[in-house]
Amino acid sequence: MFTVMMPNNQSPLISAEEAAKKLNDQSTKFFDVRGRWGEDVQCSRQAFLSEHITGARFLDWTKTFVNTDLPIALAPVAEIEQAQADFAALGINQDDLVILYDDYFHMFAGRIWWAMRYWGFHNVRVLDGGLKRWKSLALPTSNNLNSARVGNYVVKKEQSWIALVDDVLNRSDNTVLLDARRSENFSTSGVSHIPGAINVPFPTLLDSDTGMFKAPEEIKQVIDVAINGQDIGHVISSCGSGYAGTILLIALQLIGINSVLYDGSYAEWKALQYPSN
Repeated sequence: MFTVMMPNNQSPLISAEEAAKKLNDQSTKFFDVRGRWGEDVQCSRQAFLSEHITGARFLDWTKTFVNTDLPIALAPVAEIEQAQADFAALGINQDDLVILYDDYFHMFAGRIWWAMRYWGFHNVRVLDGGLKRWKSLALPTSNNLNSARVGNYVVKKEQSWIALVDDVLNRSDNTVLLDARRSENFSTSGVSHIPGAINVPFPTLLDSDTGMFKAPEEIKQVIDVAINGQDIGHVISSCGSGYAGTILLIALQLIGINSVLYDGSYAEWKALQYPSN
């Protein structure tokens, strides 16, 4: 079983009801991080222009807090200069609360949440259930555009949020590597995951009707079944390219387990031609 570590910070999630109370708070910034793998981001931008949470600004997950010199599937988190520029351009200040949402399983909002945490910004939360949950409660939406002044947040790297390929290669016996991809992507033709990885498909962590994260006791049951009674002390979350793994990372935090994200995930592992199972 896992060694449970109580989180030393606030929940990674915020409910739609709680977020709605922040709509008129000048120090709360909402960002729309909608998208799909393989889809032109302009489709998401057009959807945003048609309707978004009142006061939200569009955040392009393919260009923000990510190295834009590489294909998105292989692109690691941005380096310090770009991260600093991105925070400034988004208008994020030191004392702000940032609320992120998407319409795709929290995958892209989760990635930005993780990147912000990696760059030392703590007061960031993901809207539980995303835009679907917000609209189901008939909470305010708009098609107005919102501008922002340059933000004053100063980045500082927190290495404890990331695992590199060497950390995966040299992981200890009591470190478990969890892979959040769908089961069909985890094991196709027998050669599609890192040796020793355990599959925890991200849809198993979410309520299929509401799109919200399952209750902590349900998440714990999913994880316990996956690890099959192993005595685990440390956790590395992974996936295909470092996106779905953030859903798992959030779910683990909800049950009191801190994990790190293998940013490169299986795409990097495969590109480096390490053995697969």
